[in-house]
Amino acid sequence: MKFTAGQAVKIPCAIGPGAFSGESLVTIEVEGERVTGFVKREFLLDDAVLGTIVEVGPDSVTMKVPGSFFTRASGRTTVPFGWANAHLQPAPA
Repeated sequence: MKFTAGQAVKIPCAIGPGAFSGESLVTIEVEGERVTGFVKREFLLDDAVLGTIVEVGPDSVTMKVPGSFFTRASGRTTVPFGWANAHLQPAPA
């Protein structure tokens, strides 16, 4: 898959109950590392959270996920290009 800045993607995640109605706790696992936080349910689709590609490097892809995250400032996370290629899917328009 070719990635470009501004592209919407589906990021696979585990989804659990949130602290408030209308939100869910999501956990994205990337090669043994976890990104966990609360996301409004409107940003969930199937077993994925909707995110936006921020930057594409030669070896990695940086994404922004809407929500409040414990382990990443501003919901940004960088993943290896191989992981991104194997796990990310284009989000519906």
